[in-house]
Amino acid sequence: MKGKIKRECPACKTIYPASATRLRHGRETTCSRACSYWLRGNQRTRKVELVCGVCGETFLRSPSQIKGKHGYNFCCPSCHYIGRRLGLSKRVVDKPYRYTSEGRTRLSKAGAHSYASGKTFPHPQTELAVANALAELGIA
Repeated sequence: MKGKIKRECPACKTIYPASATRLRHGRETTCSRACSYWLRGNQRTRKVELVCGVCGETFLRSPSQIKGKHGYNFCCPSCHYIGRRLGLSKRVVDKPYRYTSEGRTRLSKAGAHSYASGKTFPHPQTELAVANALAELGIA
């Protein structure tokens, strides 16, 4: 049993020999695969009771699904969006999107094709609204 230590299985409580090196890397944490699967399944069924930051309703979540990085948890997507509007949570954007010259060219060509096929208006809605307002005033 060179390099092995005695360890108690967290699932079945039996003593088994485990490699210290493998334990450091998160391996051999249980005595068998069956115990590993049982432990993993048991951890998934363990739920934590939380309170919604918007409506105050209590709900259950597994520990891996708790995403409240800003101090609040929400019971549903609609409460999450309301919490965002109230300033309880922020939308996290890692990197803002930047267009490259190649990307702008592709967007321009795609826009030209959609205009030519009649799928979109040749002018944005704001331009049409301004043109109509100017026509009503007799300016254009």
